[in-house]
Amino acid sequence: MLDSPQAIQRTLSSAVENLEFGREEAALEELQRVLQADPGQRLALSLMRQIKEDPQTLLGRESFSYQVKSGESLSAIAGRFLRDVYMFYGLARYNDIKVPRQLAGGQTIRVPGKAPPPGGAVTVPAPSPTPALAPSPAAAPVAAPAPTAPASAAAPAPAPAAESKSAQIARLQREARTAFAAQDLVGSIAAWDKVLAIDPDNRNAQLERQRAADLCRRLNDLTKGPKKAC
Repeated sequence: MLDSPQAIQRTLSSAVENLEFGREEAALEELQRVLQADPGQRLALSLMRQIKEDPQTLLGRESFSYQVKSGESLSAIAGRFLRDVYMFYGLARYNDIKVPRQLAGGQTIRVPGKAPPPGGAVTVPAPSPTPALAPSPAAAPVAAPAPTAPASAAAPAPAPAAESKSAQIARLQREARTAFAAQDLVGSIAAWDKVLAIDPDNRNAQLERQRAADLCRRLNDLTKGPKKAC
């Protein structure tokens, strides 16, 4: 039985790594242990769905062809097109890829959804911190414009309101996940550190920072040149 948030975090990180190497049974056992300790753990529930559900039911039948760039991972592609770097295993199953880590540059895969405009840059939307997208809040009513004062009598513009704690966290989460999707692991770690400085008990931030740091260290082990500061 996992008896602490740290133990759950370590087990989740191990499950993600096992899925990256195609060790589905080992990951399944770890995810079951996490859900016994915390039945509502969102990432564990998402990964379980990716293992058990039909990938076309999970991600949709509409898809487009995509040629993998050199050094690109399924996590990066999932972050770019599916808004969730952890949807890599569902994307792997969608393409009958048994070992996500074995993705090769130049390989052609199918990506769920509609193809981006030809030559157009893909905008990465703000990822949801949960596997399911949160419902959009109702649009605020549009206020009538204030009368324009003559230039000579114009009052100075009010100072912008200070960013709220929740807004800071949301912005930094977007920065961290966008950096991870672009394989900027050092930038991702730095952004997660800022989140944890504001909210030290943020479990998603703890988990995703550890994943970025683990990946950074593994890449350092494989690199002969200068090492990244993980």
